[in-house]
Amino acid sequence: MADQAQAIDPQAARKAALRQAGKALKAAKPPVACTAKRNKPATDYTVQENRAYLVQLRNELLRNASAGRWHDGEAKEWSRIAHEQRVMLMLLAGLDGDLQTLATRAWREFTPPERSAIKSEIRAAKRAFGGLAALCSRVQ
Repeated sequence: MADQAQAIDPQAARKAALRQAGKALKAAKPPVACTAKRNKPATDYTVQENRAYLVQLRNELLRNASAGRWHDGEAKEWSRIAHEQRVMLMLLAGLDGDLQTLATRAWREFTPPERSAIKSEIRAAKRAFGGLAALCSRVQ
């Protein structure tokens, strides 16, 4: 009977597979919103512990909420730059501090002057390297 239905409707197999996937999705448990759990009330922790916990919750919830999407193009592009190139850009931009640690920051964690300096160096690098072709070729 199912073979006859597939012969009449060529997309019947696809529809059946979608129905099956829908049933499996409905039967699955919803994902846990946050894995960071504590067994004691917030008043039993110090202010610093509560702040660290809230930062952990915020970061995890942002990761879950974004599901790979970004709220702006700058943050997305910054995340795609390799760690070594981030360090180089921050060095050129004149940022102070431990560049290895700073390079692990998300784009929105930089202050506006820091972001402006980094963007300025990226524009300068784009102008300087935009016309290169021979140095980029793989031919020996």
